[in-house]
Amino acid sequence: MKSVEERLRELPEIAEESGIEAGEALRRRILRSAEGKRNRARNPRLTIAAALCCAALVLAGVYALPRLNEKRAPSMVMSQSAGGDWADSMAANEESAPGGARALLDVKNGSVRISASGRSSTQSIWAKADGGNFPLIAAEGRYYRLLTEPASVSEKILGDSLGTVAEHTAEPALYTGNGIVSNLAAQGESVYEVKGMKGALVSAKIDGVWRVFQRVSYSGNAIIGREKLGDTLKASQIESIELAGVGKAEGEDAKALYSLLTENAQYQNSVCQESGENILITLTNGIVLQLAVNGETVSACGTWACSEFFEAFEGR
Repeated sequence: MKSVEERLRELPEIAEESGIEAGEALRRRILRSAEGKRNRARNPRLTIAAALCCAALVLAGVYALPRLNEKRAPSMVMSQSAGGDWADSMAANEESAPGGARALLDVKNGSVRISASGRSSTQSIWAKADGGNFPLIAAEGRYYRLLTEPASVSEKILGDSLGTVAEHTAEPALYTGNGIVSNLAAQGESVYEVKGMKGALVSAKIDGVWRVFQRVSYSGNAIIGREKLGDTLKASQIESIELAGVGKAEGEDAKALYSLLTENAQYQNSVCQESGENILITLTNGIVLQLAVNGETVSACGTWACSEFFEAFEGR
């Protein structure tokens, strides 16, 4: 049986026969599908077989495709809200679903418009680690990582106070006391929730400037209780979603993709897999959230699998 790499090398010839472009998008689709299967497989032999089968199915689909206009907008089935805020709709679905599980949104035909991405797929907005620990704040059992974008925010975004930093330490994982701990914010510095983002974002002054921290995994800690991906993001006012290096959706299209992601994402583990590929979620207040991408999983506060999101985003 041919390897994934061998099949990838055959793409130009296959694509030419089928009248489509064997570009980076098709190559990434094959690799992401194969990687997603590898992440979910437990048996090494099954992992290899699944990856090869995945590539074979994609290539077989290429043979069967009719000649297409390469600039055609990708069509898909997408959810729509009858009205009101998307976050309210999601909350209502969660409360009404049996066992607390989110109900799937009503589905109707639609399409998502994807424009070219403006960022490199390797561009991260999480502050880099220094001495083994990235800049963080720990509060109420949750961990938040410093965002490099935006470089500062207005006090107007501040919500309820969480208290002050009880201890500044270079080893937050070793702290066993009560209260807020940080390896960046000074002891005694006030920490606030960001309005509308309780449990997802916090803000504190760093060198006299208000900075934002996004909730992430740290030292084996991720979700609390029955939290879902949407609980760790709380992104109700979305301006755009960008799969860096691939494409960008804006407005209602971005909201639809966000709903699809949070409705279908399945928790995998407490690890954040920083692979170099990222999803960037820009909010209307200018704050940008980040999710690391690995195969068909996303990571920030733990790793979550959601093939439906990637299939919709790439028009598969």
